[in-house]
Amino acid sequence: MDDATRDRQRVRESKRPKKDKITGDVTLPLHFNNREKYPGCKPRVLNQQMCGSCWAFSSAGILEDRFCQHSDAQIKVTLSPQDMVDCDFENFGCRGGYMVPALDFLITEGVTNYDCLPYVNEKRPCSFSCEDKSKTYDKYYCKPGSMRIETDIRGMQMDIYQNGPVMVGLMVYEDLYSYKTGVYEYVAGGLIGGHSVRAVGWGHDDDGHLYWICQNQWTDQWGQDGYFNIKAGEVGIDYWSLSCMPDITATRK
Repeated sequence: MDDATRDRQRVRESKRPKKDKITGDVTLPLHFNNREKYPGCKPRVLNQQMCGSCWAFSSAGILEDRFCQHSDAQIKVTLSPQDMVDCDFENFGCRGGYMVPALDFLITEGVTNYDCLPYVNEKRPCSFSCEDKSKTYDKYYCKPGSMRIETDIRGMQMDIYQNGPVMVGLMVYEDLYSYKTGVYEYVAGGLIGGHSVRAVGWGHDDDGHLYWICQNQWTDQWGQDGYFNIKAGEVGIDYWSLSCMPDITATRK
């Protein structure tokens, strides 16, 4: 059973209620890109390299996005996937991980910044300290009880539109590696495995089909400066999304 399938099963079995479900008549735009709405919060595109740490990059990534957005760009920080790779004991470091426990970790344990623990492309013993011991091991958290799971397209759009980027999963096939531009649809190639990225917005193609705008972590030399568009419904991209809200008052050591 691959990681994406295990995550889906975990959600089905979970008794956790959805949080902050938004209802009401909100007209969503045909095109929305969080990076355009918040130009002062454009994050770095990182590189997970050969480590299966996408779960750490995407979860830490949406939290750093939301810290910037919900602080009016006063908290602009790159968070450390390495801290999660080393210290999230419910996940498996470079051998993959689950999306729900990743957000649980951000709620209960928090994550430090990238300058404290830069990425090294391998799992190490958790040191609970910065690589440079003169630096402070500050932690950034999700608010307790703020985890949100959406399983329909409008719910995903509403969360992105009102709260910020969300964490999504997809199945990677060989042809995704050669993506350059346009809207990705699976054409050919074998299945590589499960993957997790940030969904930051959406658009519609010339035929009116919805696509998602996503930030990957395969360097800014891949795709469209590290981003890609993917047709809604492709390879499990909108099976569900996960997110949480930043605990702006709770940055702690």
